[in-house]
Amino acid sequence: MKKLTSARSEHESRVSALQSVQTLNERKAQAIEANLDKVEEAIASVNSLLYQGVDWKGIDMMISNARRAGNPVAELVGGLKLADGIITLLLAEERAEEEKELDEDGGDVSESEEESDTDEGVSKKKKEQQKLRIDVRLVLSGWANAREYYSEKKTAAVKEGKTIQASTKALKNTERKVLTDLKKGLTKEKQLLRPVRQQMWFEKFYFFITTDGYLVLG
Repeated sequence: MKKLTSARSEHESRVSALQSVQTLNERKAQAIEANLDKVEEAIASVNSLLYQGVDWKGIDMMISNARRAGNPVAELVGGLKLADGIITLLLAEERAEEEKELDEDGGDVSESEEESDTDEGVSKKKKEQQKLRIDVRLVLSGWANAREYYSEKKTAAVKEGKTIQASTKALKNTERKVLTDLKKGLTKEKQLLRPVRQQMWFEKFYFFITTDGYLVLG
């Protein structure tokens, strides 16, 4: 029965993992769409440096310097995988962008400066945590990159359907096998039952042992 429980748990884990992949890919696609102009600008900036013949270390250094200088495009770049033609962008999700707009439009101006600074620091940290690390291909536009993530989501959904179908069948087979093995095991267990103590040769007769330790047989 533990084997059966383990098989069910494995099935649920596989399905859950595929569902997580779908959700994450959809979030990434939506984040790219919500920041389309920024994504296009980041791709164009890195491609421009590559076309100019700047080596990869030079590009990394230039982006780091621009990030320290507060360049908004450079701040989006979270990593370079130029050997694969990929850059990693840190993009806020659409929900985070909407919250930012609400904060800017309807913020509470009655708070003290100290409280405001504290809240701003917490808010900034929170927004950084909300950002997704998204790999985008330099040979594709921002829109095409978003399409790729939607495509990956569909692929994961198809795989989920196939996994559920195959796992359901496998679970039934496992359950059938476990129950069969259980019945066989119980039958074998009964056949293997033996007395706790082996009989001595004289126990097939009527007998008793005297107080002096003599064996009397009848």
